[in-house]
Amino acid sequence: SVTTISGNTLDITNKAGASYSIDASGAKITKSGKDAAIADVAVNDVVLVQGAINGTSVTASSVIDQTFAHPTVAADGSMIPQSQKHAGFFGGMRDFFSHLFGF
Repeated sequence: SVTTISGNTLDITNKAGASYSIDASGAKITKSGKDAAIADVAVNDVVLVQGAINGTSVTASSVIDQTFAHPTVAADGSMIPQSQKHAGFFGGMRDFFSHLFGF
C-alpha cells in the first residue's frame, strides 16, 4: 500500500513489511480499469507496480491502483458506507469479483 506520495515518487510497503521507493514518472497509471494520473493515487491505496527493481528502488513501467474507486449502492439506492463494504464472506466475494471484472 502507498505510504507517501511526493511528486512522481510513491513510497510503498508490501504485505511482508518491505518498503520500496517507486519512480512513477514514466509509468502508465490506471485506476478502476481506466487511465489515471499520479494525482489519482492516494495514501493507503493498494497498488500493483511493474518495473525495474534495483534494491529498494523501482523504476515503474506501470502502476495499477487496485483500490475500489466507485461507491457501492444498496438495492434501495442508498450508499453503503466504506466501513460496511467488506462485511462478511459474501461482501468480500462481491468486492473480489468487482475488482476482477470491473463492475
